[in-house]
Amino acid sequence: MANVQNERQTVRCTRRVFLGVCGGAALGGLGLAHYAWQVEPQRLLVSEISLPAPVGAPVRLAFVSDLHLGPYVTLAEIERVVDTVNTLAPDLVLLGGDYVSRTAQTMLALAGVLARLAARAGVYAVLGNHDLWTDRELVQRGLEATGARVLVNAGEVVETPGGPQYLAGLDDAWSGQPNYMRAMAAHRAGLPTILLQHEPDPAAERADDARLLLQLAGHTHGGQVRLPLIGAPVLPLYGRRYVAGLYAVGHSHLYVTRGIGVITPPVRFNCPPEVALFTLTPQAAV
Repeated sequence: MANVQNERQTVRCTRRVFLGVCGGAALGGLGLAHYAWQVEPQRLLVSEISLPAPVGAPVRLAFVSDLHLGPYVTLAEIERVVDTVNTLAPDLVLLGGDYVSRTAQTMLALAGVLARLAARAGVYAVLGNHDLWTDRELVQRGLEATGARVLVNAGEVVETPGGPQYLAGLDDAWSGQPNYMRAMAAHRAGLPTILLQHEPDPAAERADDARLLLQLAGHTHGGQVRLPLIGAPVLPLYGRRYVAGLYAVGHSHLYVTRGIGVITPPVRFNCPPEVALFTLTPQAAV
């Protein structure tokens, strides 16, 4: 009889432990889901990168991409991004595409916020696949209304505190018609070149061009979810080779930003949104 009671006590104890473990796991899962859904997408970080360059004085570039104003990203969140960029006092602000998400009509409200971006040498932009999937013309008109220069297979010489730079931008690789030769047609010999593009993987096609100093891209959102030892389990077309951060690509560097917004599922884990701030430093000072 005593053995039976002990067995019952053991069963009850084991059941309590099991239920406790399950309950703890459920609570932990809910906590993780809350963090990925509500917390990390709001953890805007500034990533600072310093690169030696043929400039006469430091040049500060703020790079922002993938705003995705829409069902998961509010105008207030983008206002916070704009305020953050302005506090960095950049010489140039560069925008990497995907300003809208499901409809280009949100560009009407977004333009009023982006018009507040301040940069000594101007604001430049390219378009992304979501911009083309909704309404290319409406998005481009909205950007131009803010005073930004939209570079679609085009480039121009930009005067900065460190001297002239060549800034080029490509059409979207997924749904547009990018033309690198056309974008570089106005290049002047000896000028360091910064190339804006939405998708990162085509950057490898230009690895041998010694004119390139820096290529900038977005599109991947860094994968939105990055798991330990695995990385990002889901990545978009044209964003599977270069996912996030700084890469050496031939003669140039490529930086892929994690971006600001999200798409379905609207979560981030181990991959917070970012504004990238580059400082081009005179090579002689390095």
